[in-house]
Amino acid sequence: MGIGNVPSLDEWIRRSKQKEKEQLQDERVEALTAELEKLANTDKTKPKNTNQGTNKQVALAFYYLREAENFKRTASNSADARFIQFLTGRDFDEIRKRLGQPYKRGEDKTGKATKSLIKDLEVIKAQFKSAELVDGMKLIQKDIDILENDLKSFDE
Repeated sequence: MGIGNVPSLDEWIRRSKQKEKEQLQDERVEALTAELEKLANTDKTKPKNTNQGTNKQVALAFYYLREAENFKRTASNSADARFIQFLTGRDFDEIRKRLGQPYKRGEDKTGKATKSLIKDLEVIKAQFKSAELVDGMKLIQKDIDILENDLKSFDE
């Protein structure tokens, strides 16, 4: 210690370095925590096994079940999302958002998002076929045809 309660220059430098070190550690912990949260949320959107669809595919499948009137619509997207969460364990907010905009593709200047949506619809159509949900299959194929026609505009 220096004079009175004032630390010596060496002590002040040591404390300053210690504070910097602690601050850097805190920043690293915060960054690591944020990355871990991202990973935890990412895992919720991926299928748990090869026979399970993505959140987008689950929401689209439910949408087509409603559209084909196999389940008449009487509830909100939130109620549907809670039901899907109950059945699948999927993230409520993610499913609710997907139900609200089932065809959401974002900025699609190259057709990549449209191709991805077609791929998702093909997966869902195969599941509808295996469950013999013919009306839903027809609706899905109609939308696939429309999307494939949209893809032609990217080639021009």
